[in-house]
Amino acid sequence: MIDEGLTSHLIWTAVAIGLLAAWVAWRDLPLPWAIGLAVVRVAVPLFYFAWYYNPEWNLLDDLIYFSHGDYILDRGYNPLTLLLDPGGIDLLCALNSGHHILYSWWNVLAAWVFGSHYYAPVFMNVLVSFGMGWLFVRTLQKLGFAGKYCNWMLVFLLIHWDTIAWSSFEDIKDIIVETLTIACLFCALSFHQERRLRWLAGMGAICFLFYWIRFYVPLLMVGAMGMWMLWEWPDPRKYILLPLAIVAINLPLPAISEYTDSMSLQALTNDFGRFCLTPLPWKIEVNYTFLTIPSILHMAMFLPAIIGAIMLWRECPGARLYLIYLLGAIVFYSATEELQGPRQRVQVSFILAWAQFHFIRHALRLPIWRAKEQVDPEPKLAPRALAA
Repeated sequence: MIDEGLTSHLIWTAVAIGLLAAWVAWRDLPLPWAIGLAVVRVAVPLFYFAWYYNPEWNLLDDLIYFSHGDYILDRGYNPLTLLLDPGGIDLLCALNSGHHILYSWWNVLAAWVFGSHYYAPVFMNVLVSFGMGWLFVRTLQKLGFAGKYCNWMLVFLLIHWDTIAWSSFEDIKDIIVETLTIACLFCALSFHQERRLRWLAGMGAICFLFYWIRFYVPLLMVGAMGMWMLWEWPDPRKYILLPLAIVAINLPLPAISEYTDSMSLQALTNDFGRFCLTPLPWKIEVNYTFLTIPSILHMAMFLPAIIGAIMLWRECPGARLYLIYLLGAIVFYSATEELQGPRQRVQVSFILAWAQFHFIRHALRLPIWRAKEQVDPEPKLAPRALAA
């Protein structure tokens, strides 16, 4: 049952997730800020499921995932035995008609911990978004950004309209995909800087998880990593490797042939701009009207995001990995007619939020935004030592 009203169980779930979310945010923010962010984030699904639940916002996938959790628990499995028992894995694969079983397992875990309620995995996704923010702060620190910059970016990401919209209403997997994307790119960046095998092992483990939830994403990331490393490598011999890189990228394409068969240059040409702005506020389907406000804000911040991305490219070489990945993802989804829904852009929304925040950060430091006598002179900043 989904529409249950304000129940003691709903309140308990919100409080439990809120406490855990505040603890995660407290790792980087002062306690009052961490608590405030946690309260705001859990309040959105709490009020929605208590008083404003809209059945038209349910998508087909979310109801299927939710039913999987109930069905599997009724069969006597728990989250651990489901993975250890070969029959459990077979059951998951049968229910999902393939190997994309991780999010069904996530629904089993949510139902096992918080009970068979639609909002249980939604609240757990709110907690995942705080973990996503924690990971992204580590990314910014590794890139050399100052503490205040990292903390304010964390606040901006956690209250970003895309983060709230995709983790507060629907029982869908996209916030987890976004978090895994940040984790995988963080391992790639760490390996590039430190050359330690543990980061390659981390990338391998995350790519293994992607196989069970959205298997083609690692291919996009590997392509972006290759392009970035070739771009950053000062040795001119790198151009000899370009043909090998093209061959390496094309080798795994048969694994995603169900999508590449529908790719076309015409679709890329026609839909590149549309995908960048999807969903358009005046063309939102009924099931996606929870994106009305986020879509308006996305359009309003689209040009600032482009400017912010250009600034990041010029000021921070490490950020180019993320911008190349963003462009590659946009090209791939724009050229693939079967993958042009509003959910596909979620996995790169943290990069868009970063570009938007970087623009805002620069804009607020311009004299036009502050009284002339309040502006402190600032020396030109080094790319890896950006001050807040």
